Amino acid sequence: MDRTYSVVLTGQLVAGRDRADVQNALAGLFKTSVQGIEQLLAKAPVKIKANVDRDTALQYKIAVEKAGALCEIDTLEDSASHVAAGEATAAELAVAEAQTAPELVDDAGGGVGPTEPHDVYAPPMASLEDDLVVEAELTEPQKVSAGRAWAWMVSGFRSFRQDPLAWVLLTLLSIVIMFGLAVIPFLGFIGVYVLMPLLTGGIMKGCAAQQGGQSLEVKHLFAGFEEHGAKLAMLGGLILGSVLLLSVAFFIIAILVALALGVGLEMLSATFDGDVSGLGAAGAVPIIILVLLLFGLMFVVMTGMMMAFWFAPALIVMHDLEVMESVRLSFKGCLRNWVPVLLVEPLLWMLATVPILLTFGLAYFVFVPVVMASVYYGYREIFTA
Repeated sequence: MDRTYSVVLTGQLVAGRDRADVQNALAGLFKTSVQGIEQLLAKAPVKIKANVDRDTALQYKIAVEKAGALCEIDTLEDSASHVAAGEATAAELAVAEAQTAPELVDDAGGGVGPTEPHDVYAPPMASLEDDLVVEAELTEPQKVSAGRAWAWMVSGFRSFRQDPLAWVLLTLLSIVIMFGLAVIPFLGFIGVYVLMPLLTGGIMKGCAAQQGGQSLEVKHLFAGFEEHGAKLAMLGGLILGSVLLLSVAFFIIAILVALALGVGLEMLSATFDGDVSGLGAAGAVPIIILVLLLFGLMFVVMTGMMMAFWFAPALIVMHDLEVMESVRLSFKGCLRNWVPVLLVEPLLWMLATVPILLTFGLAYFVFVPVVMASVYYGYREIFTA
């Protein structure tokens, strides 16, 4: 009987590698969240592959160690027997390295893809993507702790630090495009709302590429036009329609509020003038309450709109969802995580205005990429297994 082997993640890192960078690289390799990788490393040593031949085990070992985490190979036939990293012969490692093609795992420890067998001993059509990589399967929105909002921002900053020049150029180009559209009468207003999800979807693809170990490029800004352009444009149209309806409702409410306040002020004035024939102050109270309720209703509706559209571009480009399904899931995910999404993150954004002011606006070109990337990492943690 041929020996079979298992690949064990030891929990230790390759010398000189930063833990946060390794976690990001492993998250891209396994197509899972950084939080999931943290939990996996905390449980180490843990098997990540079992019942494979030695050549395949070596391929897995090389793939994971390129991402920055140390692996060992155990023989399953005799559990007392242990094949550690240093016990693999140079020839075996060379063969496994050749089978783990450059396009399979890059030097940054990023994305994994299929590889062809290079000799008769390799498994037929060996593919680490089929076995090692756990696809980012869409799940029902998961509830996360409030502190994860900070983790998303930190991951967003790491994304910026990985390709700062590309992020700055991408942000600058986005601003130029949006301002260019905004100056066109009427059509510009429509264009801004329709184009926004298309650009956002492209940025989400760029973040996914970074997590997979690839470099962010300016062309990622337009990646949303390629495969999901129609759906993202429809999402933009839905956002535009919602904004127009909300604007009409706000205009009507503003008129009602003005009339109500006018009546209320007249009542209060009559009371102070000694005219007790009117309703006076007591009659003004319900009107004031009505005004507050109308403003409260507007705030709730605006918040609900933001929740419905916040993660929708990411859900469309990453899972090819229909527009209304992406909106539904986005709203559900935000509702289930209203503390990190609606309270903690906006608070962090408010705090970020300080360095923006101190740098005369230059920090804005860091702030925008961090926020956009944090949306991606929030989506990954809330919506993927």
